[in-house]
Amino acid sequence: MSYYEVEFKLKLVKEYLEGPLGGRALAKKYGLPSNALIYNWKHSYQLFGKEGLKRHRSLTKYTSEFKRDVLHFIETTGASFGEAARQFKLPNGSMISRWQRKYIAGGQTALSNQKGRPKKRMNKPTKKQQKTSKLSREKELERENERLRIEVEYLKKLRTFQQTIMAKRKDEFKPE
Repeated sequence: MSYYEVEFKLKLVKEYLEGPLGGRALAKKYGLPSNALIYNWKHSYQLFGKEGLKRHRSLTKYTSEFKRDVLHFIETTGASFGEAARQFKLPNGSMISRWQRKYIAGGQTALSNQKGRPKKRMNKPTKKQQKTSKLSREKELERENERLRIEVEYLKKLRTFQQTIMAKRKDEFKPE
């Protein structure tokens, strides 16, 4: 796999956004193996700016709850992997596809990032642990609230899109 410089990616993204050439023509012009590279770079640039075009050496770890929220969003709204990636500000949709395959194969436990032997747990939780569990419950509720807000927003957009399509179809079939 070859890696491209940030300036090269930025040049292609700007040329794609401003110029008359599409992704396929740009890929051919610069000798890229696939036009999907340009679309992925454009997506990252639109979400994260120039920072999104940089290579990330350390992988971002997502919690199993976050992964479950993303998969639930896809299931309830019917969004594609790409749409969900944009909605949750993820680098690409293929990551979500892998999560879904793992979830189907192994359930909720397959989504966790834990490796190795589990840590020993103390029998009685300390005051600090009790306090963090309350905070984590609040954070969990906030996360669910945000997910539901995003879901409602997506469904509203979908409804207006469907209404405009239906209105166009009615206009096409009106007898004159």
